[in-house]
Amino acid sequence: MVEENGEIGAIMRRLLAIKAQQDILAAEETVLWDTFYARADVEAGAGKAYRYLDRSNGLVIARQVAATETVNEKALEDNLSRQQWLAVTVAARRLDPTLLEAEMKRGHISSAVVEGVTSRKQTVRRYGPRRASKEELAELAAEEERNDQEAIPTA
Repeated sequence: MVEENGEIGAIMRRLLAIKAQQDILAAEETVLWDTFYARADVEAGAGKAYRYLDRSNGLVIARQVAATETVNEKALEDNLSRQQWLAVTVAARRLDPTLLEAEMKRGHISSAVVEGVTSRKQTVRRYGPRRASKEELAELAAEEERNDQEAIPTA
């Protein structure tokens, strides 16, 4: 349905205005954090934990530093014997929807059993506002043309 200046158009315009405000605030937040980190580097040292407590209002702001480790599994496997690798790994089984469908088609698994254990959930996603694609503009033009044709009285 084409709606020139209705409620949906107002919603889209407001969402665009909010997005613009969010972009401005996000940029300002980035500058403030960068400035805070630069100050923390001076006070505590580069990349070190730092905390500031504002005694006037009881608020605190801090940079916390945490280390994370990631083992390169492929490199570890390459450096261990097969026996060592098996000692530190576990076999993981997971459902493969393609294999399940194939087994159902072969009749090895009942579709009723699968249907009985399948749950469905409706998901709503946000989409836009954004510039319409060429396909969407063409679809809109075709819809408008159909509406114009329907509005023409036949004699």
